[in-house]
Amino acid sequence: MSTARPVIFRGNDVEGFIKSIRRQAFQSDKLEDDQWIANYAATCLGGDALKWFSSLEPEARGNWKILEEKLLERFTPPTEGVVEEAPALPPLPQATPRVGRVRIIAEDLSHSGYLDRELSIVNHQFMLTERPSQALTIKLEPVKGGFYHAKATNAATGEVFVGVTWEDEPNVMHGSTGAAAFAAVKEHVFYIKTPHESSSKWGKGPTGIDCWRETPEGRLMVCWQQDGTTYPLELVSNGRRRLRVVPDLVAYNAAHGGQWLRSYMVVEPL
Repeated sequence: MSTARPVIFRGNDVEGFIKSIRRQAFQSDKLEDDQWIANYAATCLGGDALKWFSSLEPEARGNWKILEEKLLERFTPPTEGVVEEAPALPPLPQATPRVGRVRIIAEDLSHSGYLDRELSIVNHQFMLTERPSQALTIKLEPVKGGFYHAKATNAATGEVFVGVTWEDEPNVMHGSTGAAAFAAVKEHVFYIKTPHESSSKWGKGPTGIDCWRETPEGRLMVCWQQDGTTYPLELVSNGRRRLRVVPDLVAYNAAHGGQWLRSYMVVEPL
């Protein structure tokens, strides 16, 4: 079945936007997965709609039933206009790979910073640093399927790829309390089944490398491919320099004391 092109919703024709999101969920066999639908809808917001979405409570941002109701409350009656179509996330131009620092912006700006060029001493993961001089520099290059790989050019461990390693076997379904962390991987492979090939001493699950995508708004995100479906993961930080990517922030916080904050990434040019 063909996949509909994503739309950018800026506040016009809310009913048309909701129909397009439902259509995409149906085509992806995700009609019953409220968390997946909410995450997908979030990648299709722009302008005032995106600003409004960022002001919502985490529960609303991560649950389509709640988000759909709030969309209708906020943007009905719709103003005149047509929902602007946007192309599918394009690969970066092969001739001009991007180089920059990974800027991390948290809900609480005091927990913002950069991806650190040094691995943590205990778990051997990339964490958060507040110092731009300590920031990891990556070369973001396109690979198959609209994904990218991120090659670290100034990591303390040498030239490595930045991937994510799961704590255990990945569970990307709604309600999952699973998580993955950023790790250094020296070999470029899409999917690693043995955890010792990742730098992470925390994660015992698989590692993904070609798992980076950009949203139409220019945000960098991590996705996980499973059974032919791509699942967006959400970046979270906990104020102690730790970073995770999770399928369900609400469930993860419920299992870990509510200490994790929603965050996002952008590539900051040098």
